Amino acid sequence: MAAALAGLTLPAVVEELLSEMAAAVQENARIPDEHLSLLKFIFGPSAIQALDLVDRQSITLISSPSGRRVYQVLGSSGKTYTCLASCHYCSCPAFAFSVLRKSDSLLEPRAPSRSKTYSHNSLFQRRTALPT
Repeated sequence: MAAALAGLTLPAVVEELLSEMAAAVQENARIPDEHLSLLKFIFGPSAIQALDLVDRQSITLISSPSGRRVYQVLGSSGKTYTCLASCHYCSCPAFAFSVLRKSDSLLEPRAPSRSKTYSHNSLFQRRTALPT
């Protein structure tokens, strides 16, 4: 992978990495350790925590007919949090502490469509919001 990605931007590298991970999951449901190490290197320890949520099927993608998307995440406490990828926001305490109070970012650098890679490969539960 490294040789093929020379000279690309970081978002492009992340997008390629996530595409390879999605392909690996489709083939044999196991992500290679090399890919997990690269994710941890790029995103820090929050990447492993995020993948744990995916493994536990704790993330639900809600889509409206207009195309808006939000994620509902079931935390370890049993409480549900709302995440908005479009504006980089989550209602969980970790986001409030790490991002809002400390001005850190849990998921920077952001890849433009990494959630699309996961959602189209059925790693998230999907639910369509009904118009109200």
